[in-house]
Amino acid sequence: QGSRNTNEIVSFAKSMGGKGKDSFFLNEHGSDSEAEDDSSGSEPEELGVRGKRNAEGESSSDESDSDAPVGGKRGRGKDKNDKGPSGSKHARANKNHPMEQSSKRAVGRLMEVVAPVKKATRDPRFESLSGNFDDTVFRNTHAFLFSENLPAEKKKLQTKLKREKREDKKQELKEQLKAVDQELQRHKNKLQHVEQQSKRKKIEREAVKAGKQPFYLKKTDARKQELIEKYKQLKASGKLEKFLEKRRKKNAAKDHRYIPSNRRSAADE
Repeated sequence: QGSRNTNEIVSFAKSMGGKGKDSFFLNEHGSDSEAEDDSSGSEPEELGVRGKRNAEGESSSDESDSDAPVGGKRGRGKDKNDKGPSGSKHARANKNHPMEQSSKRAVGRLMEVVAPVKKATRDPRFESLSGNFDDTVFRNTHAFLFSENLPAEKKKLQTKLKREKREDKKQELKEQLKAVDQELQRHKNKLQHVEQQSKRKKIEREAVKAGKQPFYLKKTDARKQELIEKYKQLKASGKLEKFLEKRRKKNAAKDHRYIPSNRRSAADE
């Protein structure tokens, strides 16, 4: 049976182009010399074929990558600085497109669905509908504040100050009383200034009617005339010395700021 198998193998080898039993096995497994020759002769050809195939594969892969859709759409580039919805930046399909933000965001509990209507406040002092400010009209309209309300408030504060025994409360009432006095004094000075100004304008109008050229008094000269009038009034009322003493103290306090601080001398050490 073994010889029969051998004969069959030899005949099969002859039919395949071999020269016998040994040639079949040599062709099947290959000798060392033939294997080396075959390998030395076939490697450059195989490398050349493989190189061509690799080059073709790379070019085809580049073309497929360039034609591949970016961001799910063909022909649209993607900015390298853009990040997806999970990133810190908003995603966009193309660098020329506007920024996109996902709508899948949690809705806050305190979100205003319908914003309330805001009331438009209007201050009549700064509105053109109220007209321009006129000092004379204002003083005539609100004259009761300085002739009735503030004097009445001053009397109430003086009465409370006499009855009050707590020192902290007394100090508070004194400050309020001082503020009322200052407001009344400012109003009085304002009335005097307006009265003197109206007198000067009246004199100038009469001079212009008489044929003289109009004359406009400087502010510094007007201030000097007001000081002269004030000096005369204080002297007539006997309050000139008290006023001058207060003015000297005020000026001395201002000048004291420019005096250099005392420096240590050798005698002090």
